[in-house]
Amino acid sequence: MGEQPIFTTRAHVFQIDPSTKKNWMPASKQAVTVSYFYDVTRNSYRIISVDGAKVIINSTITPNMTFTKTSQKFGQWADSRANTVFGLGFSSELQLTKFAEKFQEVREAARLARDKSQEKTETSSNHSQESGCETPSSTQASSVNGTDDEKASHASPADTHLKSENDKLKIALTQSAANVKKWEMELQTLRESNARLTTALQESAASVEQWKRQFSICRDENDRLRSKIEELEEQCSEINREKEKNTQLKRRIEELESEVRDKEMELKDLRKQSEIIPQLMSECEYVSEKLEVRVCSGPEVIGLTRTPPFPLVFTHGQGWVSAYELLVMAEHPGWGWGAASPTYTKVLCTARVWVIVSYSQETPAEPQPVRRGTESPWCPDRVRYKTTLVSSSSC
Repeated sequence: MGEQPIFTTRAHVFQIDPSTKKNWMPASKQAVTVSYFYDVTRNSYRIISVDGAKVIINSTITPNMTFTKTSQKFGQWADSRANTVFGLGFSSELQLTKFAEKFQEVREAARLARDKSQEKTETSSNHSQESGCETPSSTQASSVNGTDDEKASHASPADTHLKSENDKLKIALTQSAANVKKWEMELQTLRESNARLTTALQESAASVEQWKRQFSICRDENDRLRSKIEELEEQCSEINREKEKNTQLKRRIEELESEVRDKEMELKDLRKQSEIIPQLMSECEYVSEKLEVRVCSGPEVIGLTRTPPFPLVFTHGQGWVSAYELLVMAEHPGWGWGAASPTYTKVLCTARVWVIVSYSQETPAEPQPVRRGTESPWCPDRVRYKTTLVSSSSC
């Protein structure tokens, strides 16, 4: 091939859309190798990139080409011969800067190569003119042709200048068109970016409104839950108060149950006592019948063997005495006389009930009931008795 790579890098390759001249079309699916080559046979510089077996860039660099950085990682240049605009996307700004610097160097080298080729062309043209003058013309036709060649050789520098100016104008026009396309693309990019930003702004505004509504709903829900919590706390306090009341009521119920049990025990005892009341009544009737046959007319009537040395005085009192003892003392008035102590016994008849009262030589503060029958079986059943204030002569 005769070409040698002088610089190599990797980039994503794009080409301008030939129909719209605005949008970029990717020429490679991924980053490919992009290299600068020097063609020794043609004395020219080219940018070549190959994706597999497909050549996607084959651009000859001319002195009038310009590489433009459109962003931090993207650059482009216009190729008038290929009638397209190439774009390269690099992975870093450093790679883009190196490629742009190499593009400037290669463009200067291409300009120097063009100048040298023009000098060689002028030198060869002058040499041909001199050799034409030295060679004689054989015929008129050749003379005419020689004259024409001479005219052409004389007209060659002017034509070359005009041609170079024309090339410069074409290059400037191409660059202007490329710049116009570039600015149109940038304008389109800005419009698209503006449209995206407008859409994003509208979406953001809608999102803000949505979040405001959501925030309002959450705030209302928070207030509702807070009030609910306060209600529950109040209910809890009421429940605690009710628990305290229940505890007090339980204690009171336990106390009442204890009292009820006590009362039931008392009631049970009373029922047991009530069961023996008929028996006691029958015994009382029997005792009353036995005592009615005796009439109290003095101490001798009840069988006292000794008269007390002082008048008999009886006071009010109450107590319990066995019905069996009443019966025994009614039948045996003298029974119960105490030999060891001067204790006297008197049986009184009051309202058909005989009552035993004891007294001593000293007047007692309160008569005590005589608990008799220690020598005989003791009857646990007792009858209530009552004494009346009397004197010894009242019986």
